[in-house]
Amino acid sequence: MDPGSRVLTRSVLAGHGPVDGLASWIQGAGDSKGGADIERDSLGRPLVLRQQGWEIVYAYASDEAPARPMRLVMRYPDSEPIEVRIVVDRFSAP
Repeated sequence: MDPGSRVLTRSVLAGHGPVDGLASWIQGAGDSKGGADIERDSLGRPLVLRQQGWEIVYAYASDEAPARPMRLVMRYPDSEPIEVRIVVDRFSAP
């Protein structure tokens, strides 16, 4: 995630957001802080990831593996509830 995106994300999420781990979560993996709980479907793809008080629910464009998530709904239920929806139209290698 580039520095400009981090600043925008921090301001939108008002300090509640997992800015540093967001790139990992978008790809269906826990961030480097550990402690992620991941539920997977029959193809081994992440369906729900829970980490740092957040719950991320993944949706895929097809029922075929391997596939990366195309939609994510991130919920932070503690204190004031926050919900973030992300749609990914393409992935590119770093």
